[in-house]
Amino acid sequence: MKWWPGALAQTSTHCAIYARLILHGKDYGVHPFLLQIRAPGSHAPMPGIELGNLGPKIGFNTIDNGFLRVHKVRIPRQQMMMRNSSVTREGLYQPAKNAKMNYATMVAIRAGIVRDAGFALGQALTIAIRYSMVRVQGGDRIPSQQGQEVKVIDHGMQRFRLTTSLALSYAMLMTGRVMTELHKRNLKNVIQGEVGLMEQVHATSSGLKALTSDLSTAHMEDARRACGGHGYAWCGGIVDILTTSLQNVTVEGENTILHLQTSRWLLKTIMQALKTKDLSAIPEGLRSGLQGAHVLDQEKSTIVPGQPLSSETLIAAFWHREARVLQEVVTRVLKDGGGEEAMAKSQVRMVELSRTHGEGMLLRNFYEALEKDEQIIREQKGDVNKGYLPVLKRLAELHGIHRLLEQAGDFTEDGHVSRRQIVWCRERRDQLIDSLRYEIVGLVDAFDISDNQLNSAIGRYDGRVYESLYEWAKYGMSISEKGKDGGVLGFDEVMKDVLAEGRRLNGVAHPKL
Repeated sequence: MKWWPGALAQTSTHCAIYARLILHGKDYGVHPFLLQIRAPGSHAPMPGIELGNLGPKIGFNTIDNGFLRVHKVRIPRQQMMMRNSSVTREGLYQPAKNAKMNYATMVAIRAGIVRDAGFALGQALTIAIRYSMVRVQGGDRIPSQQGQEVKVIDHGMQRFRLTTSLALSYAMLMTGRVMTELHKRNLKNVIQGEVGLMEQVHATSSGLKALTSDLSTAHMEDARRACGGHGYAWCGGIVDILTTSLQNVTVEGENTILHLQTSRWLLKTIMQALKTKDLSAIPEGLRSGLQGAHVLDQEKSTIVPGQPLSSETLIAAFWHREARVLQEVVTRVLKDGGGEEAMAKSQVRMVELSRTHGEGMLLRNFYEALEKDEQIIREQKGDVNKGYLPVLKRLAELHGIHRLLEQAGDFTEDGHVSRRQIVWCRERRDQLIDSLRYEIVGLVDAFDISDNQLNSAIGRYDGRVYESLYEWAKYGMSISEKGKDGGVLGFDEVMKDVLAEGRRLNGVAHPKL
């Protein structure tokens, strides 16, 4: 049996099924096979195939997650998916060059979740920011407002919540782009039999998937709350985006487990470097953490009160924080014997290590993306001090400062960042948020999300919030609960014609009903 795949309950006609390969009584482990699960024409389950729908979920209910039970079904040898491993016509097994090749698909999905987390948060913020530009409330008691209510975006707390979340959204989108490019390079290598990048990509995508899905859903919920009662309503649009995205904290691995996978990889890499005395495989920003506590104690932040924080200053602070956590974990694991039991005792701090690693990557990828854009603009003889680049630089600085302040204890406990520097960071954060007041609408419009895609009464591009709310409430929507003539819901209405067109384009004769 298999539980949970999307499109299994009602839509799919075939699936890739993982089953044990046994030849001449010898078990060669799990391999992928192509299996037809529904008959052409009728869409009924094939003989020996039982299918069912798992029913409503907390969200993502447009996807028909289901179960599959296979009973006495023969899969021909030709339907084994043999790019990596294969079985000859004579029954000889030919293994893959590396057993980890089949992880490439899972890594692709995790890399996609990193990108999608930033985009989903961007959708929610598009709604919340547009609504905040229309909704007026409060301010009538403030003398400078002359008895008039003000747009809620001009309340300091509202602007703080939405602008810092917007900076996070952009950081995740930049990192998602980097991860997608890294996955493509890894996949190309895997096809050619080279798996040197696989372990790094797997570990990095695991921790980033966990971090970004946690942060994205938390900030989406905050954006929903920032919309008041209309954020609670389904027609506000954020509820659907949020509940759909909630699956990401569990799908492709529960987040705590994924953080542990990342930290185990980091520890394995560090342990090997300490054993060989070769630190070349260790990022330069982490090497000081392996040279004794006294080295880290001497590192002090270069934040200068009264001046903007440079990318080098912020990145150095995040490297220092990660190096400090890494040093503590390595010391404790080695003290406890260095094996699996030792790691089990340090799991809490290991999760924190993965999070610090991911936070640093978000910041570095944001700045690296901006550096690439700046280089392109210079090559085209453009002005880097005009257009979108200066705005995104302020957004990147805001992201770094805000994430530092949100976890200030990590940066101050060993004296790396002083109290005076923390005070300046708070002041600088306020300055940046105020300077971005008239940029945030352009920053969410840059996502280029249509009203149809947002499906929100309060996040409309034209600002007609209250007219739209009235129309949604007045006309509503009707939902069909069964298919035509009692058939499979969605098949007769949609899938039947889609599959027929696919057969026509591929020159396949229409099956008998």
